[in-house]
Amino acid sequence: MKLNSVLLMLLGSLMSSPVFAASSAQMRQALATLPGLNGVQTGTDAAGTLHLSGLIGDLKLSATLPARSGDTLLMLGDADLPVQRWPEQTGGAVVRLSGLTGSSLNTGLTAAQTLLSALNLLDPAHPPLLAGNGVGGLAVTLLLERQAPVAGGLALCAPVSGWAAQVAYLTDFRLVYDYFTRTLAGTRLSGYNDPTSPALLPGAQGTGASVSALFAGAPTIDRFKANLGQIGDVTHVRADAGAYRTLLDAYTRELPRWQAAYSGFPYSNAATYYQSSMDDDPMNVGVVRTQAAPGAATLLALLTPTGRWNRPLLTLHGLSDPLYPEEAESVLRTRAGTSPLAQEVVQNIGAAGVQPCDLPDAVVLSAYHELQTWAAGGPKPVNRTLDIKP
Repeated sequence: MKLNSVLLMLLGSLMSSPVFAASSAQMRQALATLPGLNGVQTGTDAAGTLHLSGLIGDLKLSATLPARSGDTLLMLGDADLPVQRWPEQTGGAVVRLSGLTGSSLNTGLTAAQTLLSALNLLDPAHPPLLAGNGVGGLAVTLLLERQAPVAGGLALCAPVSGWAAQVAYLTDFRLVYDYFTRTLAGTRLSGYNDPTSPALLPGAQGTGASVSALFAGAPTIDRFKANLGQIGDVTHVRADAGAYRTLLDAYTRELPRWQAAYSGFPYSNAATYYQSSMDDDPMNVGVVRTQAAPGAATLLALLTPTGRWNRPLLTLHGLSDPLYPEEAESVLRTRAGTSPLAQEVVQNIGAAGVQPCDLPDAVVLSAYHELQTWAAGGPKPVNRTLDIKP
């Protein structure tokens, strides 16, 4: 999702309007001639802001280059989450790389590093800021660990404990869901006998509909309700139709990507003993067991943050986000230990948190400004939980 030696020439210490406008034009020209960028489109709006868009492989590159000064922001976007709508309010140029998935993360990291290297060559005294949502937020964390030339990063609703943990989380939920619903009419997913085969998986809409129907009062609802609670207890997911639908749909969407990226299934639960059901032993006998493709664990380890970065990292997360659970923050915090640059802002969005990364724009923009201040040598943001009403 998000170069050339003339790229983004003024951002950070940009001067008066006429000079900045010329530099914006140079910036747009540099992006337009970037090797590998196809389908380039450019334009200028009524406010004099320059725009550019194009494709780098499956990733979309876009730039918003206003005729005013401000920090440069490189925004990395998750292919499966809504695009944040606040870049025009950041006060500077925004370059966006969008369409990232966990399976395309290595490609996205390479593209982002190329962008950042070019930015650094043009204005090493004013490195850009990074921000990303979902998988893009994980990319932000990994880029900071790889000593990318940036002033700091903001990770929104991101699986910051790593992509291996996210693969395990989605797969375990699917397997446990299959076990507890395998005998209930209307709940059995078509891939039950082989949940690792994408050819047998139902479409996302069908998966969601089957879950919603049960909550609406299917004949087996009483029995399902008991099992529903056990699914949540075992997988640490809130027992909610929307949350379950989100995870089943995500698994359906991700599985073909995993098969392609890792030359097979990427996760093994052969040694996993699932707990917290009413009767764990029969459950562990009945849950389908999977084996990971050779080399998958090595590839996934490259996408696992260690907690060792040397620039400010601010994270923002919904406590009730079912897709990228907030618990990942605790894992990253533990890895970071006492690093003075390990910092997070936890965002509580209440009932609205059923939708992944459903963060109010004003809250996101406020966090971005806190990162700007911190990266410029100002106070470190206070770790806190915000009570935002839906």
